[in-house]
Amino acid sequence: MLLALGLLAALAFTGCRPSTQGCHGASDCFQGERCVDGQCLAGIVPVDDVGSDSSDTGSDSSDTGATERGGTLDQAFGTQGMIDHPIAGHVVLASSVAAQLDGRIILAGSANSRPEKYEFMLMGLMADGSLDRGFGENGVVQLAIDEAAIVRDVALDARGRIVVAGLSKQGSLAETFTLARYLKNGRIDSSFGTDGVLHLRMGAVRTRATKLLIDSQNRIVLGGQFHDPESFEPYSFLIMRLLAESGEVDTSFGEQGRSVVTIGDAGDRMLAMAFDVQGRILTAGYSANGRQGDKIAVARLLSDGKPDESFGTAGKLQIELDGKAAHATAIVALSGGDIIVGGIQYRDVAQTTAASSLLLMRLNNRGERVEEFGAMGKVVTTLSAGADTVRAVLYDARGYLWVVGDSHDESIYNLVLARYTMFGELDTSFGTNGVAYARTDGQVTTSSAIFYDADRLLVAGTLGTDFGWYAFSARWWLR
Repeated sequence: MLLALGLLAALAFTGCRPSTQGCHGASDCFQGERCVDGQCLAGIVPVDDVGSDSSDTGSDSSDTGATERGGTLDQAFGTQGMIDHPIAGHVVLASSVAAQLDGRIILAGSANSRPEKYEFMLMGLMADGSLDRGFGENGVVQLAIDEAAIVRDVALDARGRIVVAGLSKQGSLAETFTLARYLKNGRIDSSFGTDGVLHLRMGAVRTRATKLLIDSQNRIVLGGQFHDPESFEPYSFLIMRLLAESGEVDTSFGEQGRSVVTIGDAGDRMLAMAFDVQGRILTAGYSANGRQGDKIAVARLLSDGKPDESFGTAGKLQIELDGKAAHATAIVALSGGDIIVGGIQYRDVAQTTAASSLLLMRLNNRGERVEEFGAMGKVVTTLSAGADTVRAVLYDARGYLWVVGDSHDESIYNLVLARYTMFGELDTSFGTNGVAYARTDGQVTTSSAIFYDADRLLVAGTLGTDFGWYAFSARWWLR
């Protein structure tokens, strides 16, 4: 179990592509999303919000406050805004979350009843967080793949089908990208791959999928790690594209369907991926650097999978921060072309302790720091003496950046939601000096966040208590 938990802790950071894109109309959004208040929303949209004025840029913080509920958990969701999702006799780990158009929620992750024997897991939830008994088998779907399989991400395609991606391991075979596709009701889609499951094996090459996106043509874009042990080269970023219906590798993408991006000399780990308004693919994570301190790693591909030579150096860049180790765990493209990178800045170089702070950076279209954002393009926010971590970054049409994460110091664990302006300043009219906290009953790791509607944000992750490890979901009021 510790191995799987370590993988989840190291690789689960993400924001979902749906619901993070700016828009001017429905044509700017993916199928299955709606353009409301200038942002693409993947979940249910309240009638009162349709056609509302989106001219506010967020520079005037007085608009926070139609009510005082912003920065509090939605009490109509589960018990006081947060729900544990146990499966009897199982460890349950949540990696990602998605919202269907009718407001129902899909929670994706992994579950096991024996050490290391993890299976793909989906839960269907109603809008109030209760189990959707019509989804799968009484609300839950478990799928055994190979000896063990771990879900990393979930997305809904244009037909509302549920696509999940992760990795699986079988005997002496290398770890490999593994996907499954389900119908809206949680039943496996047998038309996909072999009985609904697709392995992307590459001989002895080890691949681990960490991110999953659906593009405007309903094609599947996968991101993760690539390692060829026969080459003695370290891990690199790997991006692949699959055809919409069959799941076959799209050989027109990159080099025969895949792009391998090497940024550092000692190995790269991809933790985040997103599209920009031009359909280019942004990827982020870190380059290992041992005692010298890990560095943020960012790369951008054109929509055909080729490196974008206009970005950084040959489409990629490393960012070293004041001699301290840092990891990028989230990335989002703004409608004007700038890029927000979220992550962790450790408080020492060699990461000898887990102490860390929230990190935000703003880059321009060329990958250069936007100096007007924070201090020379960077904002570091320390919430505790322990580990403060960015897990997802989203932005809305009012000009706010929303940072979702968690914070723990000794035995105190909190969900965290922070609101920043586009200049990198905490909006002190929100929460407590710009940050809202929700105390949890155990060790919490947030893994995914999406806008549920124009006023609420949905979070998923894993909660560890004296009684076991559970998936959890929570819903915040934004205003």
